[in-house]
Amino acid sequence: MKNKIKILVMLLIFIFPWIQALATSIITFSPMYPVFSRNNEQLVYISNPYNINKAKIIKISTKNGAILKSVPLRLSSRVKVFAATPDGFKFLATSPTGIAVIHNGTSKVLRTLPYPSKYQHNAYSFRQSDDGVLLAIPSITSKSRKINVIHTGTGKLMYVIDLLKNQKWVRYPTIRAIGFSHKRRYLAYVYETSDIFTLHVYDLYKKAETLKLQIPAQKYDEGEIRFSKNGNYLIFTGINMKQLFLLDLKKRSLQTLKLGYSAFTGFTPDDQKLILVQFYKKRILLKNIKTGKEIVRPANFEQQQGTYASGTSIVQSADRSLLALPIRSLNYENINNFLLVNAQNGQVLRQIKAK
Repeated sequence: MKNKIKILVMLLIFIFPWIQALATSIITFSPMYPVFSRNNEQLVYISNPYNINKAKIIKISTKNGAILKSVPLRLSSRVKVFAATPDGFKFLATSPTGIAVIHNGTSKVLRTLPYPSKYQHNAYSFRQSDDGVLLAIPSITSKSRKINVIHTGTGKLMYVIDLLKNQKWVRYPTIRAIGFSHKRRYLAYVYETSDIFTLHVYDLYKKAETLKLQIPAQKYDEGEIRFSKNGNYLIFTGINMKQLFLLDLKKRSLQTLKLGYSAFTGFTPDDQKLILVQFYKKRILLKNIKTGKEIVRPANFEQQQGTYASGTSIVQSADRSLLALPIRSLNYENINNFLLVNAQNGQVLRQIKAK
């Protein structure tokens, strides 16, 4: 009997890592690339984008969850969607010949914008302006370091930022984040070279860098840069960063805020506060930029159907008044659900359940 118990224990010790690996590799589903319509009355997103036979573009009502339209998305396996345009009308996708612009109502490719250089950086580092007019595309090669900015209507190359200008040559630089100001005059980016991280602000109108600040070096994933609408501040943050960097553009000062991990960080519509969605603390945090005062809104992010998706799946409306948190579920049928949050005060408004 003792020998059998020993054998059983040894088997459990051997197979437990396999069971653990299996458990952590369970497939989950969530809406991808969600975006609000211009009037905030609809959410548009792609369901199951990795299955070219089942992918759909879906529109649901933010008032009652009614599915307003569902269109099959029939794309070649070589065409990969990477973002929705801020107006909710189109999706952008990489393709062998350029950037495909896809209509959300027909799923047809309206036009293909040629790549501005022969080498294309990873699509997750592409960034649109708030109105979707401009698209920034990093191009890092053995001979050049550039950010190309193209017009999404014509594909015309509008600006080229030479990252090597007045910089020492480094072998393996990385762009960690890119962001446009609200009226797309400025473009900011975080540049890593030899474990040195610098935050740059570039004036597109004057075609000149206006600010450069070194930030603490650590292991960042791809982050996010967001400007306040009034143009006074910008933040650099990331899903796996326990802190965020707040830059006062008028005072030209950088502040490190240790607020803990957040799945989303942005500005409230009045630009007076930061709003953070923090799943692990089950809360939505509001922090006044000038006074530092914090307001905590408890929130339950665990649902019977699953948990709310984090990271780039969370979307803020163009007027910044609403946040939509899509649900991640083991059941594909339950993915058409969102949590709607007032982005001014952090209050949960309602859960949108697709009908």
